[in-house]
Amino acid sequence: MVDQSVTDANQFAILEQNLQERAGARGFAQARAAGCLLVAPSYPAQAAPDGSAADRARRGSISCWTIESLARAVGAAERLEITARQIADIVLSTFAPLDVEAAVNRLLDDGIDMEALYRAVMEVLARMFAQRSQAGDTRKVSAVTAVLSFDPNFSGINEERVRRALVDLAHQSRGGMAVRDDVIVFFTDFEEVGRRVASLTGELSGPRSLGTFRA
Repeated sequence: MVDQSVTDANQFAILEQNLQERAGARGFAQARAAGCLLVAPSYPAQAAPDGSAADRARRGSISCWTIESLARAVGAAERLEITARQIADIVLSTFAPLDVEAAVNRLLDDGIDMEALYRAVMEVLARMFAQRSQAGDTRKVSAVTAVLSFDPNFSGINEERVRRALVDLAHQSRGGMAVRDDVIVFFTDFEEVGRRVASLTGELSGPRSLGTFRA
């Protein structure tokens, strides 16, 4: 973590050089770096999309977080089931302070309990796959979104939010399912996927099969 006074051109240059050197490091004597996360109270010209800090951050692939943004992400990590992969995705792809703040806002998606959303998505899929749960069966992100939109808890849900939840579930499924554009593909039986994603849904016995809905 650095103070604002040291986030000048020279410091950005030093960080960029260190990142490049670490990226090519070999052996145990020097740890290899995949990215660089910089934390400061604020940045020079932070509010300017093309300000000095934004330009240097993008040029050096340095992900510039404020203390406030990092604290919000850490504080909500348990409630919203934020994973290390999600944080790493921001660090490796988003650099300017304003862009990082926007990415953190998207990650947090204020008002949405991620565990509840993961669970609701799996319950919808359980209904859809009640009759067909063989490997290779597919369903669509848009169809899941349409069903969830009737749930008062997710009345304002959009397809992109559902897609991101499904991608998280796919990552956790260890190859059991995947999301390809609008299509959700299962490579193993649904019950097994449910067990693999239980750490996200909070249901150790897997998703419930609810109602009489048939897709």
